[in-house]
Formats: sequence, C-alpha cells, structure tokens
Amino acid sequence: MNRAVLLLLGAASLMACGGEPFSAAADAGTDSSKDGSGGGAAGQAGSAGSSGAAGQAGAAAGGADGGVGGSAGSAGVAGAAGSGCGDLMSDPANCGWCGHSCLGAACVDGRCALAVIASEVTPIGLALQNSKVFFTDDGVSAVRAVPKDGSGTPVVIAPDQVQPGYIAIDGDAIYWTLLSDGSVMKLASGGAGPVKVGDNFPKPVGIAAYGGQLWVTDATTGYLWKLPTNGGVGTVFATLDANGFAEGIARDGQTAWVAMNATDAVVTVDASGKLVTPFVQGQGNPAGVAIDDGAVYWANQNSGELRRKRKNGGEVVTLAIGLNWPAGVAVDDQYVYCAEVHGKRIVRVAK
Repeated sequence: MNRAVLLLLGAASLMACGGEPFSAAADAGTDSSKDGSGGGAAGQAGSAGSSGAAGQAGAAAGGADGGVGGSAGSAGVAGAAGSGCGDLMSDPANCGWCGHSCLGAACVDGRCALAVIASEVTPIGLALQNSKVFFTDDGVSAVRAVPKDGSGTPVVIAPDQVQPGYIAIDGDAIYWTLLSDGSVMKLASGGAGPVKVGDNFPKPVGIAAYGGQLWVTDATTGYLWKLPTNGGVGTVFATLDANGFAEGIARDGQTAWVAMNATDAVVTVDASGKLVTPFVQGQGNPAGVAIDDGAVYWANQNSGELRRKRKNGGEVVTLAIGLNWPAGVAVDDQYVYCAEVHGKRIVRVAK
C-alpha cells in the first residue's frame, strides 16, 4: 500500500489476485519443491557407426588395390532428460513442478488456476479460522466473513469500521487496524461488539498476533509496534525504514516478516527487534504477508504477483500473476488466499 493508496483509503480503499507462464528470471533457483526431482534420466549417446567396407578387389589378378574404406559414422546425440511426471505446463497433478497438485483446479501455463471465494467486495486484510475467511472490507466499512470454499455469501460481523486495514486472529478474538483514527480494534467471540485495544498510532496498517502480543506496522513512522492482546500502551519494538511504507506483517517465534511497500522488499526482524535484514528484494511493491511452517508468501501490489520463498532460502516461486492490486494474504495447509482490492474479490490457489 503506497502513499497514493493511503489517499484513496481516505475515501475508499484499495488492493487485488491471477496466473501466467513462468518467468525464467523470477522462477530460476534451487527451491527443492520445484526442482523436478524424479524426472527421467538422460538418454545414453548412440554408439559410433562401423567403418565402411574396403573397395572390391581389382578384376584381374595383380589388378589395382581395392578402394579405401569409408569413414566411421558419428556417435548418436544423447537423449534429453525427461520430467518423469507429465506435462508441467498443463498437468494438474504436476503443475509447474513434479508433485504440485492443483487440488481439482486446472493447470494453465504451469500455474494452478485461481478459485474465487468472494466477489463484489473490497477486501484489504485476510485471516483464516476453521472453515472461514475473515476480511476487512473497505467498500462497506466493515469486517466480514465468508466460507473458505466460497460456498456462501459474505456476512458482516463488525459494521461501521471506517478505513479498515489488515486483520489478525488470536484464539477466539479478531483484531484489525483502523487508518481513520489510528486505532487497533478487537472483536471477541461472544462479545457485545468491537472494542478499542490500542490507539494514537500515526498510521497503523499491518497487524499480526503472536505470544500474547499484537505486532502493528506503522506506515508513517516506520515503527513496528507491539501491545498486549488485551489492550494497553503500545511500545516500539523495532525501527524500520521510515520511507519504506511498512505494510503487511507475519510473525512466528523468532522472526517477523514485514512488507516494505515503497522499497520493494520483504524484510525480517529478529527476536530482539534490533536486526532488520532483507529477505527478498526487487519486488513490485509488496503488500500482504503470510507464513506457514516452511515458507513466506506475499502479494506484489503493483506488479500483481502472488509469490513464495522458503524461510531458509532458495528461489522465489510465482504462484499467480495478473492480480488486480493484491493486498492481504493468508495461508492454510493447502491454499494461499489473496485479497484483490481493485478486482473486488477474494481468490485462492493451491500452494
């Protein structure tokens, strides 16, 4: 979310997800899940041809010597290695790399097709719990929920939330940021309604919940704040690039991953809050970030890609392209979900 987005959020916010052929520049690398292991071995080279027979003897005894034998034939060219798992560009059981299933969706140009979970919405942040996707909807100033399989219609669970940002879930409570008044909101299961658990943040955008704390990015100051999930005064945990427009955030036990929209990077922040390191650079304005046990997923807002990289390194894998201003990202054990702001929908793709 760049500064132009903030201005638009002041009136009616933005953000978006799609799919296309692999880019060698973007997808080359060493990710073990996409190395095509198990492919057929290269064919052996053909053996050399035998030399030609000597020319026939002269007709008469004592005639001229026979002609010179023909030269040996050249060796056959070695056969190319096969994938060993079908057509990686169209096989839905091996889409893009061996063993990558599209889980019932088609494989088109080496990427799994997107499934639409909700349409005619203006989603910003996404979070998952059980069978539902919870999302902030800037178009109707609300927090809403929809079944993860797209079988239902989105319902409002918290109305009157002006300029909502990203969203997080911790236990039975849902949290989100409000850009309109610089606050962090909470909706507890069975509660009477949303309550404010933090305020006076200059421009809170991203939010994650971990270890009894909320982790909030501030797009204006570059601060990464933390505050208790039950409310309290926020404290600065880390100082990021104030010009980087800190946006989406994901957190596990040791590391926070933050999308720095304006500097085209996703960075890591260590457990002390003192060491900030680039995780991936040269992206197209990264917005939302999500993690699972082994990988980091993010949406590139301007270039319209949904991407993945393993936490311990390796290549960047592009899961979807052509996305219409993507923002929030969420992940479960099978799919990656993405909010398309300009596309006015929520989509998912096999991870």
